[in-house]
Amino acid sequence: MDEWQNDRLADAELHALFDRLFPRGFADADVLVVAEVLRRARGAKK
Repeated sequence: MDEWQNDRLADAELHALFDRLFPRGFADADVLVVAEVLRRARGAKK
């Protein structure tokens, strides 16, 4: 397991993060954006 996978957010922290990222809610297009950001972040950590 990579080190970045050990850094987990608590449920409350995760909810607060998504509230800041998506103040009007979370929808289909947002899922694609988040997936791309995570894909790029994982690629940069390798």
